[in-house]
Amino acid sequence: MPTISLHGIHYHYEWLGSADSSGAGSLPPIVALHGFTGRGADFRSLAAAMPQFRWLVFDLLGHGSSTVDAEPVRYSLPSMASDLSEATAALIQGSFILYGYSMGGRVALTWVVQHPQAPISALILESSTAGIADSAQRAARRRKDEGLAGEVEAESIEEFVNYWENIPLFASQHQLPSSVQQQIRRSRLTQTPHGLASSLRYSGTGIQASLWDDLPGLSVPLLYLNGAEDKKYHEIGRRLCAAVAGATFVSVPGRGHNVHVEDPGAVAQVVSPWIDQHVAQPQDLVMGRGAQIDEGERRADSQEVGGGQEVGEEQ
Repeated sequence: MPTISLHGIHYHYEWLGSADSSGAGSLPPIVALHGFTGRGADFRSLAAAMPQFRWLVFDLLGHGSSTVDAEPVRYSLPSMASDLSEATAALIQGSFILYGYSMGGRVALTWVVQHPQAPISALILESSTAGIADSAQRAARRRKDEGLAGEVEAESIEEFVNYWENIPLFASQHQLPSSVQQQIRRSRLTQTPHGLASSLRYSGTGIQASLWDDLPGLSVPLLYLNGAEDKKYHEIGRRLCAAVAGATFVSVPGRGHNVHVEDPGAVAQVVSPWIDQHVAQPQDLVMGRGAQIDEGERRADSQEVGGGQEVGEEQ
């Protein structure tokens, strides 16, 4: 498996898609970051639905084939963002599109905020957040993350996955074909209790610095998408897009939190034309049309929707 070593730790990465991974061609590659209990390979179905792009996917620390035993500071979102910025500089010539799902979206947003000069031509967030703005709510979430980390360490990975796949956040996945459900389960079972516990403690929403105040300063095009059945992140997404000038919010009907796994075709129908419209290309692209998009959401809902998440929600 290909890995890149950065200051004593290793990140597993993989090129997906049928496009040439050498950097040739007019389309910028997409760098994709997975969610908690996931791995880079979770993007294979979406990459297959968008074969005109090269996809560079990473296993984040504590997940998949990347390093598990690392100092806590290396698990922090700023540290991972710096590592991945260095890794992409070594693996990609030129600009790229950054796609982050859930926990991976928090890493991606940290990356864009922390490295404004990085050659990121667009940011796509799926079912993610800018953190918890209220310090008391953030501290409460940190305690809950620590409690869940202790439970992970006290159980086998199979026991934890049995719990995790049945939390309300993933209820929509029970309607998927059994083959897809088994694919998701197999991916989760590749994790280790120590890796997941470290991720909860040191990469979780409770320990993350809030990025809500940084959103108005974003200078890259932003697409936020989620499944309409995921009501909490639907509202978070609207609030997040209201803070970023020109941001695009898309909700996919009948889908939940992990929409790119639940319906990669629908996500491709949204993402491909959005890239066509918002990312400068050397030549015109031929892509699908017909997605319903909500451009430039500029009004935050009156209800506060960016606060603390409950334990048992995606990291």
